[in-house]
Amino acid sequence: MALALPVVLVGAALWPWVLVSMVEPDAGLTVAEAAASGPTLRLLGWLALPLLPALLGFQAMCWWVFRGRTDGRAPVYW
Repeated sequence: MALALPVVLVGAALWPWVLVSMVEPDAGLTVAEAAASGPTLRLLGWLALPLLPALLGFQAMCWWVFRGRTDGRAPVYW
C-alpha cells in the first residue's frame, strides 16, 4: 500500500494528463491520446493468446521442479 498509494495519488492529481509539459501550460499527452487504438489492442490480444498457456505451463513446471527445495535440509546462508 505504501508504494502504490503515492503513484495512484499523483495519477489522480494529473488526470487526464499522462505526460505533462513544463514548458507550455496546456501542452502534453492526455489519456485518450496515449491509449492504443482498437485494432492494435485486438492484434496484441491475438498475439498474446497463444503465449498464455505456454507461460502458465512454464510456471507450473518451475513449481513442480523446485517443490520441496525449501525444507530443513536446504543450506541457509546468513
